[in-house]
Amino acid sequence: LGALSRGRGGQTMGNQTCTCHDTCSSEEGLEFKYPMYVVSVPDVLAMTDLLPHQTMATAGTLQVYQPGMPVIFVSHQWVGFAHPDGQMKQFNVLQKAISNLITASADVAVCFITVALGRLSALLDKEVGKSLVDAFVWYDWFSVP
Repeated sequence: LGALSRGRGGQTMGNQTCTCHDTCSSEEGLEFKYPMYVVSVPDVLAMTDLLPHQTMATAGTLQVYQPGMPVIFVSHQWVGFAHPDGQMKQFNVLQKAISNLITASADVAVCFITVALGRLSALLDKEVGKSLVDAFVWYDWFSVP
């Protein structure tokens, strides 16, 4: 996976290499105008501070999304103007929720419309939760340059 510690000259995306201003395409024919940065779930669970993109890029914690990587997109409300969650109150809840899903210590009800359409059972399969250990997180504060 394309860790940012390799420098800004080029990032690997699938079988292609992209710079910040190139247009790349995946094997599926999708075009990437810019790289999408994500952080592994184990790294997210280990966070004790929410660091900005530039700091995480320098540390090599960010990875460039590649097609097929499971990604959790996090939508949240910022609690301040200069930092989204300076005391990590919301982020700690996210960490606990992901951890509970991985350890199968929480049941997650699926949207009733999805169940009615026959796409999933009423509860999220515990194996799906356990598989989140191999997923990645997109969170605006650290994923957007």
